[in-house]
Amino acid sequence: MLGQLPIQPMRNTYITLFGGRSSELDSNQAGINKYNLRKTNLSPHVDKVSIKKLEGEKIVPLFERRWFEIVPLDRTRPNAFSKSPHGEIVLPEDINLLKRHNYYYIREGEPLILNNVLSKVLNDPEEWSKLLLANFLLKKKSQFRF
Repeated sequence: MLGQLPIQPMRNTYITLFGGRSSELDSNQAGINKYNLRKTNLSPHVDKVSIKKLEGEKIVPLFERRWFEIVPLDRTRPNAFSKSPHGEIVLPEDINLLKRHNYYYIREGEPLILNNVLSKVLNDPEEWSKLLLANFLLKKKSQFRF
């Protein structure tokens, strides 16, 4: 039997297993069994997390990361809830989104890192990511001026 997931090895960072995909989640949502979610500092419908594999994934700049709203899973979403019996993370089935961000290649049972550091510091990490991208593009453009 699995222990309680997600595990918090350091502040605002969690490790859990991938439980699967569900059509009951919107493309910007990631779900965790609500009973396990209560044992974390993640705030449902408020916190957004970036998700990456525990091993073998390159470092992705903040402005290229995908951010998921954390939602509690219960019997109102039976398909998604069934994939998170111990607190596993469940992702949406949006194949286009998943392929574009390498979430398509995650196998069930694979350990994942959930990072919500920016969500605790900023109101909306997606907006902050857009500012970082704009800053990066402006710097790149200024390098090519003649």
